[in-house]
Amino acid sequence: MKRIDRVSKILTVFLAVMLLVSGCSRSGGSNGASAEGNITVGVCLSSFHAGFMTAINQAVTDKGEELGITVNVANANGDASVQADNMQNFITQGVSAIVINPIDSNGIVPSIEMANAKGIPVFIIDTNAAGGEIMNRNATDNLKAGQTAAATIAEQLKAKYGEYKGIVVNLCGKISQASGYDRDKGFMDEIAKYPDIKVVFRQDCEFDQEKSMNAMMNALQANDTVDAVFAANDNTALGAVKAIEQSNRYYPASDAKHIYVIGIDGNPEGIQAIRDGRIDATISQNPITMAKNTIQMVYDYVKNGTVPEAETESPQILITKDNIDSANVKEFGLWADELRSRTGT
Repeated sequence: MKRIDRVSKILTVFLAVMLLVSGCSRSGGSNGASAEGNITVGVCLSSFHAGFMTAINQAVTDKGEELGITVNVANANGDASVQADNMQNFITQGVSAIVINPIDSNGIVPSIEMANAKGIPVFIIDTNAAGGEIMNRNATDNLKAGQTAAATIAEQLKAKYGEYKGIVVNLCGKISQASGYDRDKGFMDEIAKYPDIKVVFRQDCEFDQEKSMNAMMNALQANDTVDAVFAANDNTALGAVKAIEQSNRYYPASDAKHIYVIGIDGNPEGIQAIRDGRIDATISQNPITMAKNTIQMVYDYVKNGTVPEAETESPQILITKDNIDSANVKEFGLWADELRSRTGT
C-alpha cells in the first residue's frame, strides 16, 4: 500500500508540473505575444466609406504583411454600437493589441476600459477617445487644421476686399467626435480674431456629403452673399460645392462672386476637385503613413516591449491648385494619388 501511495504522489506531482508547463506555453508572452511569437492585431475602423478610412484599411493590412503579423480589420459602418461589438469580439479572441478609430469619443470608453482590464494594449488612429488607457494616439492636430483653415479664409477675404471682412459659412464635422469638435473649435477660435468676418451659418453635418449639401442650400437661401465656406472634411466640401452649383451661384476663382471653399483631409475626390477648380483648398493629412506608423508601434511594443510616446502628431499641409504639383507637396506625399494608383480608381 505504501508503494502505491508513493507512486500516486509521484504521478500527481508529475501531472501538476505538466499542466503548469502547458499553461505557460498557451498563455501570452511579453505584452501579448504568444510563446511562438505570433502577433494578432484587431483594427476597429469607423467605416470603409470615406477615402480616408479606405487608406487606413489598406495601410494597416499592407504593414501587417510586411511585418509578418496578422491584422484583422472590422468595419463598424458608422455605427458606434457595432464598433463596441467589434471591440468585444477582439477582446474575447485575446488579440495582442487593438487599434481603433472611434466613432463616438465618449461611447467607446467602456470598450477601451474592458480591453485595459484584460491587459490588451489599445492604440488610436486620428479621432481621440474621452477616457481609458491608450498606449498611443497617432493623429493630425485637428485644432491646428481648423486654425489654418480660418487663417487661409481670412487672407483670401483680405485679398478680395482689401481688408479682413466677409461672410462665412461653417459646415462642422461630427461634434461628438473629438476630431470634429477640435476642427470646429480651432476654426471658430481663429476666425474670432477678425471681428469683421462674420460666420452667418454654422451646422453639424457629421462629415456627410448629402447633409452638408442640404445645409449649404439652407445657408445660400438665407444669405444673398457668401464669401467663403469652411468644410470639416473634403466630403463636406464637395457637398457644399454641389449646393453652390445647383443654386447657380458657382463662379470661377477669378470672379468677384466666387465662393471660396476649403476642406480637410486631402482625399481622392477632394484632390481631384482642386485640380478641377471646384474646391479651392484642403488641409491634407496622410492616413497611409499614419496607419503604417501605428502598426509599427504596435509591433515594437508587443514584440520588444518598446513603449511609444503617448501622442504622435502626424504632419499636415495646405494644398491649393497653385501648389498641388510643387516639390514641397510631392515630398509630403499625396495619399490620394497613392490610393488611386493602388486601387485602380
